[in-house]
Amino acid sequence: MPLDPRSLGRSFADQTVRNYRADPAFMASLKSTASIAGEDPDDYSTIFFTGGHGTMWDFPDNADLRGTAEAIYAGGGIVSSVRHGACALINLHDADGNPLVQNRTVTGFATVEERLAAVKSRVPFLLEDELRAKGAKYVRSTVPMKPHDVRDGRLTTG
Repeated sequence: MPLDPRSLGRSFADQTVRNYRADPAFMASLKSTASIAGEDPDDYSTIFFTGGHGTMWDFPDNADLRGTAEAIYAGGGIVSSVRHGACALINLHDADGNPLVQNRTVTGFATVEERLAAVKSRVPFLLEDELRAKGAKYVRSTVPMKPHDVRDGRLTTG
């Protein structure tokens, strides 16, 4: 998966990011990341969906991610996400076939933040709207772009 060029600009990439990018071993590890398709969900107690705009195209309809996350949750594990990573939750279901986010308090990248980032018209959907459509009780920080996290049982979002 390519790195988002916009995220690598001066406005977003801090010294920590620059250090990682300059580390040959770290960059090589990105090129050889194992596929989740080959993993046994029973070997994990938690799944964490990272953020980034690219996840909005990659996560929601990925059957391997969905199956693994649902199995981890059904086995008593934790499903977690940050920012746009919450888009992975949209198509997850609980053991009864209900949307996993239904009647649960969650957060993620808000519509107002999409506007502030000037990408609202370039994303395939608005995360906040999709989570609400699945029955989630969506909450966001009162100050856009500031850290905010929510825990609802074994579902943790930020």
